[in-house]
Amino acid sequence: MEEQALEIRTAEENEGPILTGYAAVFNKPALIRDRRGDTYYEEIVPGAFKRSLSGTKEVFALRNHDSNALLGSTLVNLKLWEDNYGLGFELRKAGTPDFENAYAAVKSKLLRYCSFGFNVAKGGEKWSVRNKIPYRRITDVNLGEISLTHIPAYSQTSVEVRSIVLNDSEDDIEKERQQRWNELIKKYIQEGK
Repeated sequence: MEEQALEIRTAEENEGPILTGYAAVFNKPALIRDRRGDTYYEEIVPGAFKRSLSGTKEVFALRNHDSNALLGSTLVNLKLWEDNYGLGFELRKAGTPDFENAYAAVKSKLLRYCSFGFNVAKGGEKWSVRNKIPYRRITDVNLGEISLTHIPAYSQTSVEVRSIVLNDSEDDIEKERQQRWNELIKKYIQEGK
């Protein structure tokens, strides 16, 4: 499971709130401690979600990886994509108490990050050792869910609250994504990473 940032966009008119962000980011190693207590670095590489996203398997949106806190599904209100930055998502209002509670927690910044549940596809990982620490590069996953969470593996993420206009053109949306990407790159460079 990997954690990342979330953002809120409030749609105008009757469409309702939209949660958007990245459930995973590429090329950002994170120190992971697994269930056995073993520690290693893990990095997701571009293309790791391509096969999962091209399939027809339903992917769920949950809160804290809890299947009893269902926020959405790719068959109903969850859109997923892979771009240069990572695994992006847009989660539209589901009309459930779980969604409303999660939306309120994100809006108040109590819930600021994302994660994803997966298992590695056959041949989808490469292990090495760097500075005497195991290093895992994930190249292909079977994606099962994304989760909104408050405990991130990656601390370099942030949250925004924005509004959208319903009649935005695809070009405007792409320009907005590109602007966000440029801001993230600038932040990354400024942090000296």
